[in-house]
Amino acid sequence: MVASASLTINAKPIEALKQGVDNVEGLVFTVAEKAVSTANDRNLPVIRQYPPRLAVLPFKFGSEKSRRWYFANKVPRGSRGGRYQRTGGLGKSWTVQSVKGQGAYRATLSSSMQGAVFVVGNLNRGRQVAGHGITGWQYVAPKIEDWQSDVLSEFFRLYEKQVGNLSEVRLQ
Repeated sequence: MVASASLTINAKPIEALKQGVDNVEGLVFTVAEKAVSTANDRNLPVIRQYPPRLAVLPFKFGSEKSRRWYFANKVPRGSRGGRYQRTGGLGKSWTVQSVKGQGAYRATLSSSMQGAVFVVGNLNRGRQVAGHGITGWQYVAPKIEDWQSDVLSEFFRLYEKQVGNLSEVRLQ
């Protein structure tokens, strides 16, 4: 009696994998778009959220120079002051722009509002004016990092699912 073992590899799943590999860029772009969309649905409402409380008075400026600039450029001439009214503009200004091409997919989350960095900071957390932090505006950096992490984890989850569908090989 001879000991033996056999292995059969079905070529059809491998053909499907080859076709998928021929269009890796298209697959990556499709999966990336879905991942960004999912991450946006989860994270943009949090990023666009306004602080729950009104401005704390007196406002704490970062410096005397910034206080003078604010009153010279932002407060209407002849105004006797008054409480600042939030407009919702900062929350509405957060968008995601996606660009694909040259073998890469780039999604950029940003605020188009002038001076947003002074209200919510930036990725290095160095620019938020102290008064905005006291008022309840949180640094946006952790929220942006959450968005980035969510995009990546969703991308890899979807990509592995898609590639797994292409590369199924059964041992018989």
